[in-house]
Amino acid sequence: MGYTRLKDYYLPLGLWGLGLALFLLGAFWVDADFSLSFALALFVVGIVVLGLLGMFACFITTQLLGPDFSPRSRTFLKLTGIFALTIGIFHPLTLILPVLLDYFLVLAVVFGGLLWLLFDIDVYETAAFILVYLFILGGIVSFMISALTHFYY
Repeated sequence: MGYTRLKDYYLPLGLWGLGLALFLLGAFWVDADFSLSFALALFVVGIVVLGLLGMFACFITTQLLGPDFSPRSRTFLKLTGIFALTIGIFHPLTLILPVLLDYFLVLAVVFGGLLWLLFDIDVYETAAFILVYLFILGGIVSFMISALTHFYY
């Protein structure tokens, strides 16, 4: 009971807090005159949108391979905690690591490791979830680029 509660509630909330702290630290490091309310709103809205897209990726991965993600409310909390930490790590890493590929590799390892830890799914199912999620994000980005190029040309 205690381990489940730790993994289902306390660890994702801790990931939220750590990710938010790192995000604000990175924002303050780059620009000391940043708006705290705007940064918080951007962080929370971004995490919620990524969490909803992650829920869609969970649904597709479950249909393809059948891994058991927890109930929807806990799945959403876990996914948003993972996204909060990876976004929080992203900004300070861009200031420390010189090469773009390096911090994307670090974030992929952190993201995959947290998925594997929090959901107790196999490594192949973790990789399948990441690929499905990247496919969804790629589709959204390509749609936005095509819409913008159509609008401006």
